[in-house]
Amino acid sequence: MINRPILLLGAFLVTAAVSFAVGIAAERSPQAEAIELVSHTALDDIRTAYPGNWWIDTDVHTWSVRRIFGPGRVDTTHDFFVSYSVNGKLQASWLVNTTAKTVQRDPAPRADAQTQISK
Repeated sequence: MINRPILLLGAFLVTAAVSFAVGIAAERSPQAEAIELVSHTALDDIRTAYPGNWWIDTDVHTWSVRRIFGPGRVDTTHDFFVSYSVNGKLQASWLVNTTAKTVQRDPAPRADAQTQISK
């Protein structure tokens, strides 16, 4: 027969482990927040960037997020470069700050913009 205190301890540990795992899984990524900001604030930009019929097309729509700089002297924890491509062709890009909730469109997106901005 299992000792009752050991059984209660086991139940507590399982409950704590599940609660901890659910808490981690529920954390929202800052990259997802950057895409969400663009999708909520730049609707006209997105529509202009892709005039096709996205309700019935079979094109590949890709969102890409990258920090504008790597770790170093400048804190870029909340600064992202967000780009939108269709079939591998860059359609639009934005600079996003998730703390200030700002989204700035790059007026002339370049195919090499992601590489240049991350160096």
